[in-house]
Amino acid sequence: MNSITKTNYTSKYEYSPDFVSEDTHEPTSGTGYKRTLPYREWRNRVAAAMFDAGYEDDAVDFLYCAEAPVSAIASHAQDLPRNAATVWVCDTHNEHDAMCFLATCDGRYCPDCAHRQVARFARRYVPAVLACVKKRGYNRLRHIVLTTPLALTDPYCAQKVTEYWRAVGRLWKWLTSRNPKWTTAGTIEAFEFGANGLKLHFHIIHYGRYLPQLAISEAWHELTDGQAEVTYVRGITSDDDATDDEIANEVIEILKYSVKFWSKTPAGDIKYILPELMPPLLGVLKGKRRVRSRGIFYNIPEEPRQPLCCETCGNEMLRVGVVFFPVWQATGMSPDEYKAARDGNRLQFILANKSAMHRGENNKSPPVQTTLWAETDVPGHPGQPHYEDPNNRKAQ
Repeated sequence: MNSITKTNYTSKYEYSPDFVSEDTHEPTSGTGYKRTLPYREWRNRVAAAMFDAGYEDDAVDFLYCAEAPVSAIASHAQDLPRNAATVWVCDTHNEHDAMCFLATCDGRYCPDCAHRQVARFARRYVPAVLACVKKRGYNRLRHIVLTTPLALTDPYCAQKVTEYWRAVGRLWKWLTSRNPKWTTAGTIEAFEFGANGLKLHFHIIHYGRYLPQLAISEAWHELTDGQAEVTYVRGITSDDDATDDEIANEVIEILKYSVKFWSKTPAGDIKYILPELMPPLLGVLKGKRRVRSRGIFYNIPEEPRQPLCCETCGNEMLRVGVVFFPVWQATGMSPDEYKAARDGNRLQFILANKSAMHRGENNKSPPVQTTLWAETDVPGHPGQPHYEDPNNRKAQ
């Protein structure tokens, strides 16, 4: 994935990925989509590179990441997809189609999952940034870019990214110490490796007082021990003339992917990033935040999502899970209803006489008849049995 479709917003600016508009996907019958053959071949080569680099688990997750994570299935379907994660059913009409959610790798090195992660970031940060625009005062929104000479191909890239991240954190205190008026109310910070040489740079949404570009460059040069100094500053709003869409698109641009996964040649062909560069990217991203926030943007919760509703009748759907789905098909009961119905039911079993199985010991008495209370959560998946205490029985 290379770009974000920036027109797919609701009134609450809840972004929804549109893979059909991407050159890496193609539409299928109905409203579905699938990955193109070149894109699937590139993903296979990336998985092989991850295996060779020692990231076996990540390679498997990447290889089997679902291309269409949500799909409707018939309520009477006997077989679920192999990588089904959970199942939701209509809570009112058992005959309506269920919704099956498939497992994804959820990796920031996966173009598809990174696409969905941007959607989650947008739901969280766009409303907060728009709220800042409506405030009256001396604070303004600006877009700051901090460049570095660090390339993704550097053998110590992961360690150096951590050092640069720390320098970004110290930047705002450095500016305030030089001039108390250069205050910062909040920031949203993200890093990526640009298309030009895969060099590391930081994108920042800054909300605060006026900051001179020269002062930021001086601070960045000092905090990086003279390694970097080029900075870029641009105001996002100018006399409140920017529209909500323009501001939202600015936030999306900052939060987008960690690297440019593909680009177009002058002839119009798609050129993917070399698969050999994906393991180093994975090493950089592992255990590290790519997006972080400070001040008024810190720890902003996501807006509550609307409940999942049946596409046929519009009623709210019920999560039953993969294991319980056959039980729901047979009984129509929810997990809570099924548990309530089985509570108190005790089935008595008599253990079979296994003494004949031990040759030379046939003269021994058979085992004591024991009452077994078997409480089963799901047919075919017995729970922990409970045996009656035989201490009060008479000696045989």
